[in-house]
Amino acid sequence: MTVNKKVSYWNILPLHVLFAAMYPALALLAFNLTEVTPQVVIRPLWVSAAMGLATLILAWIVTREWRRAGLVATLFIALFFSYGHLYHALDEIQLGGVFIFRHRTMLVLWAALGAWGGWAFWKKPLPLATITSALNLATLALVIMPLVQVGAPVVGDAFASARETRPEAATPPEVRGDAPDVYYIILDAHGRADVLSQHTGYDSSTFLNSLKEMGFYVADCSQTNYSLTLLSLSSSLNYSHLEELTNDAGGVDFQSAIADSALRRFLERRGYETVAFASGFRMTEIKNVDYYFEPGSPKGGEFEAQLLDTTLWSAFVDIGITPAFDVSAENYRDRTLLTLATLKDLPDLAGPQFVFAHIVSPHPPYIFDAQGNFHDVAFKEQDELAPLEMAPLYRAQAEFIDAQILEVVRVILEKSDVPPIIIIQGDHGPLVKDRFIRAPILNAYYLPNGQDGLYPSISPVNSFRVVLNDYFGQNLPMLEDLSRFSSDYRDPFDYRVVENSCVK
Repeated sequence: MTVNKKVSYWNILPLHVLFAAMYPALALLAFNLTEVTPQVVIRPLWVSAAMGLATLILAWIVTREWRRAGLVATLFIALFFSYGHLYHALDEIQLGGVFIFRHRTMLVLWAALGAWGGWAFWKKPLPLATITSALNLATLALVIMPLVQVGAPVVGDAFASARETRPEAATPPEVRGDAPDVYYIILDAHGRADVLSQHTGYDSSTFLNSLKEMGFYVADCSQTNYSLTLLSLSSSLNYSHLEELTNDAGGVDFQSAIADSALRRFLERRGYETVAFASGFRMTEIKNVDYYFEPGSPKGGEFEAQLLDTTLWSAFVDIGITPAFDVSAENYRDRTLLTLATLKDLPDLAGPQFVFAHIVSPHPPYIFDAQGNFHDVAFKEQDELAPLEMAPLYRAQAEFIDAQILEVVRVILEKSDVPPIIIIQGDHGPLVKDRFIRAPILNAYYLPNGQDGLYPSISPVNSFRVVLNDYFGQNLPMLEDLSRFSSDYRDPFDYRVVENSCVK
């Protein structure tokens, strides 16, 4: 008598190899979701899956049994993807003044684990069906967790985009022929002149005096309202403190606050078109606009470099066997140069424009010298620098970006038929943990109707209150110029107030 037993492929197929290979990229995406778009994970997922399959096939060639091959492959994948995490957690541990977890130590340990584990999975008698089923289930659960974390915001973004889609009005808004273009140019991490001079050695007086000669007002005592980019821009673009932007859950939807800001809605109701640029920072990339500019064919990015830094690959990079893989510097360069070049062409567009340009400079990576020559550097190399070592790199990049902004402003003023409104601001100061260095910012205004509403300590929350009052007939009261230092986007109200000691 023949008995047909139902075959459970869940106990036979080593799917855990693929799940284990895909998990690190998905987990890293979930952890960095406020800074990158989900699309950055596509290539790493394909590469990771291909690596998992290749490892499985190689293991099968040795073991000639798929489930044993799966165990060996998953072991090697786990060792590969966990190496960097463990190394960075242990590399500062000393015993008798000697660092004991160096690459030479870790690599020997990893090789021993791989050899012993591989031999055991190949030769030892094991309940292969039970282990395969358990590993399939465990690794599937691991993959599902970051997918849920990633999927919830993506679905939310889709609904938000649907809500933000602006239907064509039956009667288009009336556009005044003398309506000025409005430029809001953010130079990320650009500090105030006195702070830059003291802590980086950069004398920005030439830059500021040139702005003043062109008619700008420079707020010499300005401080950011918030020390983190998303908080700062959410506040300034809605000309409100964050307490006014909280949702029903008591938090702030930063992406919506930036992409669908009160300022944008106000100007678009008055016939303005919106222009935005790729910044490399997902939450400040406003894509549902009339004109969106980004470089073509990105060359990879910091996400992939960060993923590799958590793997065994990082050991071979550190000891010089393989070159560092980090093309993020090229992407930063391309985005920065594209934005600077395109800003000069915007006066040629018909109709009034609201231009939002988040230029991630002089914020790291420090890829430009003072003359604009390109440094092909890796994030990792600069992350390991002490503040004093970063100062000359910051100074050089600030000199370059300031010179470029002067040229951009000159061209805009020369080509604009109607004198534009231009605000050039740092969202916060240099990237240090000292709140008294991070709070003071660059804050410059070109307001052709006059500068009566401006004052030395004006902060970004009041910038567009002045503009809307003076140019659009509003009567918005000035808010208190509070500066708040916090370090966690998840808890924006856990801050310390930074007193402004500047007196003008």
